[in-house]
Amino acid sequence: MPALPVLLLPLLLALPAPAADFHPQAGRVEAGRVVELEADGQTLAAIARAPARPRARGGVLLLAGLGEHANAAGAVGPLRRGLADAGWLTLSMASTGDRGGNDARIQAGLEWLAQRLEPDGGKPFLVLGGSGHGAAATATWLAGNRDGEPAVGALVAVNTLVRPGDEGEAVLRAFQAIDVPVLDIYGDAGRREVVTTADERSRRARAGGNDAYRQDRIQGLVDFRRDPATLNTRVAGWLGTAREEAAARARAAERRRAEREAAGKEPVEESPEEEGEGQQRPDDLERYFTPPGSNGGEGQGGGQ
Repeated sequence: MPALPVLLLPLLLALPAPAADFHPQAGRVEAGRVVELEADGQTLAAIARAPARPRARGGVLLLAGLGEHANAAGAVGPLRRGLADAGWLTLSMASTGDRGGNDARIQAGLEWLAQRLEPDGGKPFLVLGGSGHGAAATATWLAGNRDGEPAVGALVAVNTLVRPGDEGEAVLRAFQAIDVPVLDIYGDAGRREVVTTADERSRRARAGGNDAYRQDRIQGLVDFRRDPATLNTRVAGWLGTAREEAAARARAAERRRAEREAAGKEPVEESPEEEGEGQQRPDDLERYFTPPGSNGGEGQGGGQ
């Protein structure tokens, strides 16, 4: 290739630099888009990735471990990509050491997902997920907000960190109080606070009467950076079942309500059929990143 004329160099240097694909809170974003949320009076960067299907199965909010960014390789990074490939709208974010700060982040993230999924019709199926400290924070939040809005339909807790003392006891009480399906997945070569508390997490969930609690022990792993495929396969499969069961319960409740309807009233509308698998259209992809009521885009980052 011939050398560029010297006169062209100043022009090339004056061109704008390509958009940065690294953010301190988000890490390097190779798939997804950085979006900004307002949480507890502060602006928070999160990574969103649109589902690889015409219509999302639901939304998944992922909270990283303490000191990790929103694309951490141990769990949150693989999950945000893998679950989007499986048809979910994902949003991942960093956690904080302050419980109030985490609560605000979780609420803001769930609202972001719900607003973008509502145009799909019906009530969106929302999932909370977290890794390490993030798993503990999401469990604690969910136990205290069981009747909150937007409603959460399932929890995915990866390598849940249960510290000694009051903080850990609060996490165990949360597992006992949660009444939605829970996947408690962990590597049995991981941190002591994760591995040695696994039996107690299971015991508390059973004591609370949660028949939809499942614990999945993965042998020989500290975290999932060496085997992200196992994590994604287990979580995506479990979430698909949890979503189908939730839909079946909703249909049964609707049938019971319809049966109680007095004769002569208008029939209950059927829920729209879900679109099948297929190539995602450009408008499908972009609408997940456009704020409701806005015609413009949002955020920055790489491809979807």
